[in-house]
Amino acid sequence: MRTRAERPDGAPLYREKFIVRPGEHAPSVLGAMDGYDVFANAVVLTPPERAAALHARTRAFRDAQRGVAAGITRLPNDCGLIYKVLGRETGPVKALVRAFCSEVRSEVKGCPLPEEFPWR
Repeated sequence: MRTRAERPDGAPLYREKFIVRPGEHAPSVLGAMDGYDVFANAVVLTPPERAAALHARTRAFRDAQRGVAAGITRLPNDCGLIYKVLGRETGPVKALVRAFCSEVRSEVKGCPLPEEFPWR
């Protein structure tokens, strides 16, 4: 998987590349996913002041009880943030990403995401 962003004039902002070859290296090993089975990524391209506010209130953590871990870092060129979540099950990972996206929306639009429909 390869992701990149650039300014409207074509100047590069950031790029990230993942190569997963389970036949060569099991993704669950330490240094890859360390026993977790689910991975999620949320990229936020936003001005530096919004990125700083979001970064300040988003903590990195590992919760063995719930089987999840999350971290946040700034992207290069003051272009935003990347939030990563690992988990053993899809539900808790999805909930953390949704909570983060709600924080982003609150920062940018002044209101959180609406409640998720129960059938999703």
